[in-house]
Amino acid sequence: MVRKISSVLGIDLSSLDRANALVACGVFLTTLYVYVTTMAPTLSFWDCGEFITVATNLGIPHPPGNPFFVMLAHVFGALPLAADYAVRINLFAALTSAACAGLLFLVADRWMRDVVPARWARLAAAVAGVLVSALTWTVWSQSTVNEKVYTVSMLSTALVLWLG
Repeated sequence: MVRKISSVLGIDLSSLDRANALVACGVFLTTLYVYVTTMAPTLSFWDCGEFITVATNLGIPHPPGNPFFVMLAHVFGALPLAADYAVRINLFAALTSAACAGLLFLVADRWMRDVVPARWARLAAAVAGVLVSALTWTVWSQSTVNEKVYTVSMLSTALVLWLG
């Protein structure tokens, strides 16, 4: 499966093994659980209402506009995951932030291979580091409401780091 994906994407996925993928999924599910259980049930302060409103009709929020985020949120908001549109957009923030945590685990594990040769210690350190960063107040607060576009930005950065 990894070889098939690797050949289609044209990237080397040989460093991704089953244990790393399982732990990354565990990190993703753990952070997603925390974010969803503490997620705002509807609108909250600042720009939440504006971004949720423009996602419904592909409008333009205040500068700089964030068109990529608006398009992604519009598509995600069309999925029938919750009855309330605001909950769906807040869930989008939680999912993108949790996916960022899973990818950053893979990045941290890869970066520590030469420094920490013991696999169990490297995995434990990567999990601990990613969970601490994912549960800091700023990241957690942005992951439970859709106030800004920070979670999509974090996911994009994590994806570029992992692919690099």
